[in-house]
Amino acid sequence: QDSNNNNNNNNNNSMQSLEMVLPSGPIGLVLVSSSQKPPIIKHMKESSPLCKLYPELTAGMKIDTLTLEDGTTQYCMTGHEFTSLLKQHATSTKRIVRVIGPNDELTNRPEEEVDTDDDDEEPVVVVDENHPPGVLLLELKLPAGNIGLVFTKNSTSGQPQIKEIKKSSPLLKLYPSLKTGMLVDALMLEDGTKHDSLNNKTLRSLLKKHCDSEGRVLRVVVVVESQKHTTTAVIPQKPVVDDDDDVYESCATTADTTNMPPELFCSVPAGPLGMHFVVVVDEETATPPKIQSLDKDSCLREYGVVPGMVVDTLELEETGSRHYELSSGQLTKLLDEHVDADGRLLCFINPDLVNLTPTPQSIDEEEDNTPLEIHAHLPAGPLGAAFAQAPDGGGDRLVITITELDDDSCLRDFDVCIGMMVDTLTLQDGMVYYATKNMESLDHFMDVLQDHLHEEGKILRF
Repeated sequence: QDSNNNNNNNNNNSMQSLEMVLPSGPIGLVLVSSSQKPPIIKHMKESSPLCKLYPELTAGMKIDTLTLEDGTTQYCMTGHEFTSLLKQHATSTKRIVRVIGPNDELTNRPEEEVDTDDDDEEPVVVVDENHPPGVLLLELKLPAGNIGLVFTKNSTSGQPQIKEIKKSSPLLKLYPSLKTGMLVDALMLEDGTKHDSLNNKTLRSLLKKHCDSEGRVLRVVVVVESQKHTTTAVIPQKPVVDDDDDVYESCATTADTTNMPPELFCSVPAGPLGMHFVVVVDEETATPPKIQSLDKDSCLREYGVVPGMVVDTLELEETGSRHYELSSGQLTKLLDEHVDADGRLLCFINPDLVNLTPTPQSIDEEEDNTPLEIHAHLPAGPLGAAFAQAPDGGGDRLVITITELDDDSCLRDFDVCIGMMVDTLTLQDGMVYYATKNMESLDHFMDVLQDHLHEEGKILRF
């Protein structure tokens, strides 16, 4: 084996790029790191079908691109993004992966052609007397398949709200006016059935159940005026930025809310964010952090953040904490302390339309409704969840907890929450893996799930 490794190292410079058509199911690749970009192959499992199909595939090669069955190509992925896409499309036999040598250059994402207005789908504008003036309803015809929207619960109305529009979403091209922060008013199905007063779970379930339908229509709410400003009803667009300016500043003392979305959730990359807040003299009477200006290269521009918006909450994936009612000084200190961390989630709000989220009551003051025990009967296919192992291993017990849940994860149907701990995994044949006994590590746990990905009858006890 050492000899083979040496040969692989000696041949690094002579590795040729390779395009592989993947069979359905697990492909048995182990990557160096889930956070690394691009993903690098650490080794192939003995059970990997690629060993026989592509004997020239070797450890050390880089994942360049992934082309899915619908023709979309993913570039410059992290290991986590790559494996997530493989799991989401595990049943496909038309996934194509391009791998390259360690010293080869990655394929650049092709420049997108400028779309004409005729290429964009125009949303249908609906007038509804049940909604107050200044509210615009847009009906979006959804294509078949995954629409690439992630929803959250609006803190004020409880309605589903668009938290994220994934880069792979077909709606980005069809409806350029679609923005994060928009509320979902209703979902109409192909048979004419209309579902309103939706919650997140019902909406996810309906979208998933009717995934293959091309007759779905999603109605979203756009606020186009506030009580303080009377404006022409328009679909909010990202503000125009003058490239000659070093920073983008609000043009008036009172920010114009015409093009300001009600609420934005921004999962920001590591590094400085390039935002500046209104100066506060007395920190004790400080108001919430209000953006005065954005640097020219601030990543927040890409999310549609504009001067005048207020930072509502900050969620730190690194510590698992969420911070409320921050002052400018407190927010700046937290961002500086975690400047190199990925997974920082900032919520920006339009202060004229959305109230600040109050700090939740302590556990002594609030009834904890989290169930003590859950048995989740798993369907075949991916779980749509991410897990982590406690650094110290939990003493004699292997501690594996849920760190992420996709919006359409099947675990949400069992009221499983982020932070819950895995106790046992029971397979269809009756084999049981215990966190206190024969579950060796997080990798072992994930391998068992992957090996039985397409089996029904699995039970996870949390």
